[in-house]
Amino acid sequence: MAVPSRESFPTPSLAEKIIDTSNPYVPPAWVTEGWAEEAIPFVEGIYKTFNEEHGTNMKFR
Repeated sequence: MAVPSRESFPTPSLAEKIIDTSNPYVPPAWVTEGWAEEAIPFVEGIYKTFNEEHGTNMKFR
């Protein structure tokens, strides 16, 4: 049986990595919009329960 060496490094890439700067990735708008209005009371409840159980005062942002 063979055991892989966990201290070895991966082999280098055989192809050169080329970055296309003419077409940058733009994340979709929903990524920066934040939480849905319906989810906010649910998440605030999680924070409230956690704060009561652990004696903390963490706030949902």
